[in-house]
Amino acid sequence: MVSDWPAIYFYFTGHPFEPPTAVSVRRTFEEAQRIQLFGGTLSEVDLTEREREKNELLYSPHLSQWDAMDRSPKGWRIRRSGARSELTRWPPGRLILVRKSPKVYGGMLTRVRWRQATFDGEIHLGLEQIPGIPRPTAVQHFPVVGAPPSPWHPAFWFSDTTRGDEGTHRLLAPLEIGTDTKLINLWVDHKTRGARVQEVLEKGEDYILLSFFWIDPVIL
Repeated sequence: MVSDWPAIYFYFTGHPFEPPTAVSVRRTFEEAQRIQLFGGTLSEVDLTEREREKNELLYSPHLSQWDAMDRSPKGWRIRRSGARSELTRWPPGRLILVRKSPKVYGGMLTRVRWRQATFDGEIHLGLEQIPGIPRPTAVQHFPVVGAPPSPWHPAFWFSDTTRGDEGTHRLLAPLEIGTDTKLINLWVDHKTRGARVQEVLEKGEDYILLSFFWIDPVIL
């Protein structure tokens, strides 16, 4: 399983998080090179094997191997031997990515609901899955006139599949977004869209889960 936002984003998507402006600049430069050398364009820039190995090494400290004890429709009970000293790493409310396989990116986004240390040195955790289909995105506070733009943060949004753009969606974001935030920008389909926060549904140890709806017109 994986903890820590940058590592979770990497092991979910297969590439490290980059602010949209950095992604746009990098793609523009690489597309220009490709056109000059090969006369073609790049619709998507994949990491080279060397870059992938470098990032695997960078984020590997946030990986840990656990044994599944049992599973319910809402989550898992897992254990790790000889790790009692690491108990404080897994407080209730910590965001966790459960990977299906060490060779496959993606997995299930969960949060720690309870933890327990046994006398023989094991740690037991109860993980609850965050329902829905997560879609990786980037989020920032809505810009204020005259103020410098706020930084982008990795996030996941869960679309209202029944009502589309007119529905109420959910966003899983780092605590830096704050529980008092009312307006945000999201990076969706290679453009910025404005959204209004409707309600903070849950606050965890390192995340907030909120509901939002899109603001019309689309903010470009």
